[in-house]
Amino acid sequence: MAEKMTEYEKLKKDMASGDPGTLYVMYGKETYLRDETLARLRSLILDGGFEEFNYKRFEEDKTPVREIAAAVDTLPVFASRTFIEVRDFDLFGGDEARRAELLRLISDLPEYCCLVFVYDALEFRKGSDTKLYNAVRKNGSVVEFSNKGQSELLEWIRERFNSLGKDISRQDGEYLIFLCGSMMAGLYTEIDKIASYAKEKQISRADIDAAAIAVPEAVVFKMTDAIADGNYDRACGVLSELLRSREAPIKLLAIIGSQIRRLYTAKLALGAGKNALYLMELYGMRSDYPAKKLMNSAKRISIEWCRKAANACADADMRLKSTSADGEEELARLIVELALC
Repeated sequence: MAEKMTEYEKLKKDMASGDPGTLYVMYGKETYLRDETLARLRSLILDGGFEEFNYKRFEEDKTPVREIAAAVDTLPVFASRTFIEVRDFDLFGGDEARRAELLRLISDLPEYCCLVFVYDALEFRKGSDTKLYNAVRKNGSVVEFSNKGQSELLEWIRERFNSLGKDISRQDGEYLIFLCGSMMAGLYTEIDKIASYAKEKQISRADIDAAAIAVPEAVVFKMTDAIADGNYDRACGVLSELLRSREAPIKLLAIIGSQIRRLYTAKLALGAGKNALYLMELYGMRSDYPAKKLMNSAKRISIEWCRKAANACADADMRLKSTSADGEEELARLIVELALC
């Protein structure tokens, strides 16, 4: 049996056909992909020009439904279609009269209009009005832009580097995801910097390390690697790097605690005969690179160390939240305690 097409795949098919539908709801964490898709859709709808007449954008959550309806009812000028973009609009909020007004609008959209609700600052919620939600699904598509899987993301990274005249290996692509995170918006910026820095066509690990800014989670990985090796001088050096990132100590402590718990889990997984794939599935990792690193680090530590380290992180968290302790001092103290575990 063929797999059911996702709403995102359906939207791509609609655009490829050259005849998109009349209603789309766009939301999700992958804002780069959302904005890129939105721009392509808008360009496709308004390809005849006269954008100043045929494009209308609403920014306010409290925009009256009648204003959106008026824009929808406005005929295109010297073009076949209009494009109405509504941002951060609480589609299912308000009173019953407002929702009834929206239901009438959505149930009778003219073919010349493409109405798109985009969620950025406001979280998209289905609400309790199933009649309205069903009308949205019947007359349009509710498209979630979620993080891409490893294969799709690696292919996008390769294509992005190729467009800048560079090549990157799969292994270094995985390392880039580990170092900079899996969000395309962040990767896009780092790819541009790396490509500008690299002297050769083939991107190297050294190019990535020299030009890219690592996310705190990747820096914490360096620190726990050093701890697993018993190299506490290096761990302190990495802590200094973390503090220079200007992230709040409470956030850094949370990341360190999370990483220690993952190390603990990896150690237990090794004892149970599990592999890196188990960790990927358990933590929803987009790449096997961090899972393999966790497994390798776990081989160098004991279960007893993991227990003590997890307790030390919990104690540090309690001190930081329940007293007026200095955050940077508490993080330094934690490194010492981990050295003594």
